[in-house]
Amino acid sequence: MKQSKKAVVDMTQGSIIKKFILFALPLLVGNLCQQLYNTVDSIIVGNYNGAEALAAVGTAGFPMDVMLAIFLGLSSAATILVSQYVGAGERATIRDVVRTANSFLMLCSVPITIVGVLISRWILGCMQVPADVMDEAYIYLVIIFVGTIASLGYNLNAGVLRGLGDSQAPLIALVISSITNIILDLVFVIVFHWGVAGVAIATVIATFVSWFYSIWYIKKNYLELEFKVFSLQLDKHWIRRMVSLGLPLGFNSGVYSLGHLLLRSIVNSHGSVFMAGATASGKLDSIVYMVLAALAVSTTTFAGQNAGAGKMERLKKGIKSIMIVNVVSNFVICMIMTIWGREFLWIFNQDPEVIEAGYIFIVWCFPWYWLYAAFHTLNCFLNGVGEVKLPTAACLIMFWLFRLPLAYFLSVTFGQNWLYMCYGVSWVLGLAITGVYFLRGTWQKKVIKNEE
Repeated sequence: MKQSKKAVVDMTQGSIIKKFILFALPLLVGNLCQQLYNTVDSIIVGNYNGAEALAAVGTAGFPMDVMLAIFLGLSSAATILVSQYVGAGERATIRDVVRTANSFLMLCSVPITIVGVLISRWILGCMQVPADVMDEAYIYLVIIFVGTIASLGYNLNAGVLRGLGDSQAPLIALVISSITNIILDLVFVIVFHWGVAGVAIATVIATFVSWFYSIWYIKKNYLELEFKVFSLQLDKHWIRRMVSLGLPLGFNSGVYSLGHLLLRSIVNSHGSVFMAGATASGKLDSIVYMVLAALAVSTTTFAGQNAGAGKMERLKKGIKSIMIVNVVSNFVICMIMTIWGREFLWIFNQDPEVIEAGYIFIVWCFPWYWLYAAFHTLNCFLNGVGEVKLPTAACLIMFWLFRLPLAYFLSVTFGQNWLYMCYGVSWVLGLAITGVYFLRGTWQKKVIKNEE
């Protein structure tokens, strides 16, 4: 069989923290690059087209997340399977997993695009998007749905590469797409005056650039995968495996995104200024989360490779060190964001009302974000060893039984300034559920099963 041209990070041996950070750093830079061009979208449109355009760009992304969530869960399943078979040393099996996953997602992209375009205005109506924001939000969302195939394709390819232990290639793809997006943003908005539509077109083009690069990279450096974009190889066995792992992850992500959409509708009910503030603070929140997400993907890859190799003691030792790194780094970043929050918000819009509306989110959420960092780290570790149902259940209970009802109660009873208190309370509950399950050690049965 043809061999890979690329050296990858093997997390089953050597210094745990050194390997973890070595793998996480490219992911971190890549995530920040991705967030950079999303943030630039908001900065440009917020400063050149006003608070309404900023609110439109910020609110239109939530329906897209809901539509894609389940299928991106299947991408995560492919990542878990790839990392486990890398740990087990079964490289030939990885090719079949990748081909099936890619074929399945390419087929799904067409109906997602069509349905997304047809129901965009209805979804925005359900989100209580104000009339002064509706038309621009609709235009943005329809254009973004056109890039569905590229979004699914890139995320799958990036997940496969990370499962293989290669975190540098996704970084390069995101750097290239970020530069492309920023240049096109400036041209389409400032030179051509296309406004929100220009921002959306720039984002779609940049997504296609990252997808095309990832295809070229895999075909060049991982010859053993014999990668084909439209091979239509659908192996029932691997579809069942990916669905068994990916459906809980996708369902969790989908329901979680739907919850965010409903939560956003509560935010939207307070008017376009409060929406614009939520959009600006949401960009800062995304930066914090991008750091956490990079560390979380590394946690999943570490757990997957070592579970595949059956290294129980290394798993136990690693999660302790990884937890400290993730929580401490998150706490430091959030404190910086809290102290200089108003200054950061000023970048997006100079309206004092918008800044104060955004700062409300920061003071309620960022000091307690470390709780979510601990919760998310444990969930990603459990996902990596193949225990995907408990993290899904914990997220659903945390969000739907506590955060959403509490957000509505606080908004109606005490007003918009108390709405975001729901985050910290729900994080405490989620960490308690996952933490107790992890300490019971039931997840270790998955590792033993993988070894067998």
